[in-house]
Amino acid sequence: MAPGFKKDDIEIEVDNSGLIISGEIKNDNTKNKIHRSKFNYVMRKKEIDPDSIQGSLEDGILEVKFKTDKERSSKIIKIK
Repeated sequence: MAPGFKKDDIEIEVDNSGLIISGEIKNDNTKNKIHRSKFNYVMRKKEIDPDSIQGSLEDGILEVKFKTDKERSSKIIKIK
């Protein structure tokens, strides 16, 4: 949940270790009215397909969807 946050206040980033979602309310009037004006969420998942990430914010609820890239997933290699 991200009550008080606007779309411009939130950033979604993906790197080779996972997904990083961060937010900071930029409007001073709103910032003073709510308890938390910043957040940071990290999801460690290496096989996220960066082209598939979609984010939406409606009524204070942030929804992030993505697909995984099966070719980037880990696997166990047997030693011969």
